Amino acid sequence: MTGNDQQNMDEFFLQMKQPKKSQWTTHYPDLSVKDQKKFDQSDIMPTLTLDLHGRTTAQATDQTDALIRFGREHQHRLILIIHGIGSGQLRNTVTQILTDCDDILYATNKHAGKTSMSRIWVWLKR
Repeated sequence: MTGNDQQNMDEFFLQMKQPKKSQWTTHYPDLSVKDQKKFDQSDIMPTLTLDLHGRTTAQATDQTDALIRFGREHQHRLILIIHGIGSGQLRNTVTQILTDCDDILYATNKHAGKTSMSRIWVWLKR
């Protein structure tokens, strides 16, 4: 085996160990693909942040609903929800809430061109 073969094998196995980050989104039905891409590339900072580390799914549900209501009432445009990686239960709970919510213009785990496995940026309707 040559040094080049070993390098190729090392790169292959290195990529195998790292899970691929896939983008998750939910959006208002009439939002264009062009606008979705603008949101994904935007570097606007969120004005509200909710960190759900250590919360139960029931607490996450209540706090996420309350944050969205508060954000709408006080005219916030972009909020950040940190669900962490863990077992995926909080992520699944939050994504289901956002999928069912009528106050969301766009929600994604991609912001400023980077995909996150532990955060969701939520653009609220005006």
